[in-house]
Amino acid sequence: SQGILFKKGEIGRKIPADKLVEELLDEIDKFEEK
Repeated sequence: SQGILFKKGEIGRKIPADKLVEELLDEIDKFEEK
C-alpha cells in the first residue's frame, strides 16, 4: 500500500507505506525550520 503526502490540500507525491512516517517527520522538520 502507499501513502499519499498532501500539501496544502493537494496531492503531493505517492510514497511507500513503510516510508510514510519517515517522510512525514521530514516534512514536519522542514516546516518547523521556517
